[in-house]
Amino acid sequence: DMFIFNIIFDQVNNFCKKTKNKATEAFNRNMRCDMYKRILDWDMEFFDQVTKSEAIMTLDNGASHLMYLCVYHFTDTLQSLFRIGGSLYRMYLICPEMANVILLTMPFRFGVTFFHYKINPIMIGDKQRSLYSIVANLPMQAIQNILLVKCFSTEKKEHEEYAEVRRKLDEYEIKSRV
Repeated sequence: DMFIFNIIFDQVNNFCKKTKNKATEAFNRNMRCDMYKRILDWDMEFFDQVTKSEAIMTLDNGASHLMYLCVYHFTDTLQSLFRIGGSLYRMYLICPEMANVILLTMPFRFGVTFFHYKINPIMIGDKQRSLYSIVANLPMQAIQNILLVKCFSTEKKEHEEYAEVRRKLDEYEIKSRV
């Protein structure tokens, strides 16, 4: 009974993690691509009123904040609650006294885990780092040369190029998390 429960628990947990990673990257890519397209469609009056870096920061910060709020916090909370509930159930099936001891030490364990994730840097590969640079530079170049982009009507081409690089970057990010 316990063996079957553990297998099901692990499979559901892995499915949740993979689904979250794919949903996060798709949400991020779509959000940034849509925001970039909207920025390219703004009137020239807007670009006369704001600096180029402000327009680029709108793209980067807006999508990141919304993604973290909607995807990471929500899914991480649900996944953690599922893990805690499943673990408590397993503990009480095996030995209720030991489960109580573990419950008393959980705050300490959460603190150690939190500390570990805060100090453990994320390793990024060279290809991923290169794609980050391209993703940052494409909008900057287009916005700095917005007059040329508008004159030659290359908004769609600029957007498609950005969307393709974002897709490649998202693939590398998914691989690095799994």
